[in-house]
Amino acid sequence: MDGYTFESATEAFWAGRNDQAQQQASRGVEDAGTRGSVTGGQHLNAFRDLIVQELSRSGIAESEIYTSRARLPGRYRPAKDWDIVAIREGCLVAAIELKSMVGSVGNNINNRAEEAIGNATDLRRAYDTGLVGPKRPWLGYFFILGGGERVHQSVSVRSPQFPLDPAMDGATYAQRYQLLMQRLVEDGLYDAGCFLISEPGPPVRVDQPSERLTFDSFQLSLRAHVAQSVGT
Repeated sequence: MDGYTFESATEAFWAGRNDQAQQQASRGVEDAGTRGSVTGGQHLNAFRDLIVQELSRSGIAESEIYTSRARLPGRYRPAKDWDIVAIREGCLVAAIELKSMVGSVGNNINNRAEEAIGNATDLRRAYDTGLVGPKRPWLGYFFILGGGERVHQSVSVRSPQFPLDPAMDGATYAQRYQLLMQRLVEDGLYDAGCFLISEPGPPVRVDQPSERLTFDSFQLSLRAHVAQSVGT
C-alpha cells in the first residue's frame, strides 16, 4: 500500500480501467460503451489505498479499517456498503464513498447525484437514531470525472414550471458535478469532498478545479476529524 502518491494513483486509475476492459475482452465478455472498464470494481483501488494510508497515519489501526464488507446500517433501508469505513471501539469514525464517471456522462449524472444525496442522508439519520455510535461520523465523497470535450460543453435543461437555479442554467457537466460536490459539503451531507477531472493522455492529466474540493483539503479534513476522535 505504501508508495502511492496522488500522481501515481491517478495513473493507476487509468491503467486499472484499461486492464479491466482488456480482461473482459479476452474472456469474450461484451459491455456497452466504456462500462467494461469499470464493472470490475478495481479502478479506484489506488485512491482507496491513499485514503487508507491517511487513516492509518492519523491513528486508526489497520484492524479498525474496512474496505470490503464495509456495510453500515441505514434509517430508510437495512444497510448500505461503503468503500472505506473506520470504526473505533464500536463507534463509526468515518465512512467514505469513491465514485468515477468516464463516458455516458449525460445519462448518469442524475443517478450519481441521487446516490450521493441518498447515501449521506440515510447514514446521517442512522447516526441521529443511535445506530452507529454516539459520536458524529465524518463522511467523505471522492469523485473523478473523465475529461474530454463533452464534459466541458454547455448543457441545456428545460424546466417549464419554474426557472432553474442560475448556477445550473447552461452549466457544463463538469460545472454541474462541481456544484453538486460543493453543495453536498456546504449543506452538511458530507464533511469533505474531492472532485478531480482527469484524462488518460499520455501523459495522464488531472485537474482540481475547486480549491475547496482538492485531494489535499479532503485529506486534511479527514486527518483533523480522526485526530479529534482518537485523541491524537
